[in-house]
Amino acid sequence: MYVLHLTARGQVGEGVDFFDIGREWIVASFERLTTDAMHQIWRIKKDGKHSDR
Repeated sequence: MYVLHLTARGQVGEGVDFFDIGREWIVASFERLTTDAMHQIWRIKKDGKHSDR
């Protein structure tokens, strides 16, 4: 089993913008670090979302 911790750091801007941007970076990084074969098992679409079960 592998455990992967991704953290987004930066200055907090107005409202929750930082959290939205941080989430986008974490999702994109996770997608680049994992294989297409695993994306199929996890049912992750190319847009980074899960498919309906």
